[in-house]
Amino acid sequence: PRDLAQLARFDRPIGWWLLFWPCVWGIWLAGAGWQWALLGWLLLGSIAMRGAGCVYNDIVDRDLDRQVARTRSRPLASGAVSLDEPLVLKTDDYPDLAAAWRPFLSQHPGFEPQGASLALAGPVAGDTPFKLTNNDWAFEPASMPASLGVKHLTLLNDFAAIAHGIAAPGAPLEL
Repeated sequence: PRDLAQLARFDRPIGWWLLFWPCVWGIWLAGAGWQWALLGWLLLGSIAMRGAGCVYNDIVDRDLDRQVARTRSRPLASGAVSLDEPLVLKTDDYPDLAAAWRPFLSQHPGFEPQGASLALAGPVAGDTPFKLTNNDWAFEPASMPASLGVKHLTLLNDFAAIAHGIAAPGAPLEL
């Protein structure tokens, strides 16, 4: 987490202050009064946009940053944070989701999620258990958290995930 915070330059607030102060001046010059909620959102947006810009810059310049003394210690250039290739697990190689979950966790030592949201790509038929029509996997919502080792699990088909976004693990899904 500390390396990710440094990647977004959260330890150097001058960048987001330079984005935030023009917002404050704009509200003041507009004569809108001190709209604290709006200022809060603008502050949050300034921090997020400055962080996103720094992350993008470091991704694009990571090879150059390794060659420059001033930027060599940045998280991507130093290797503290990496841009690993995504782990691709073919469903045909595993009898069920729990069997595919173990190799995923082995790629992330020490990662012990408390909850998960899973969007099942492709059509899903039936209520309980969920049965994929293009695979032999079946999902029983009541037993899935225990088999995956999580406390909370939200299962959605891909259409629901697109339409509603993926809910926080364990949060009720409003349809």
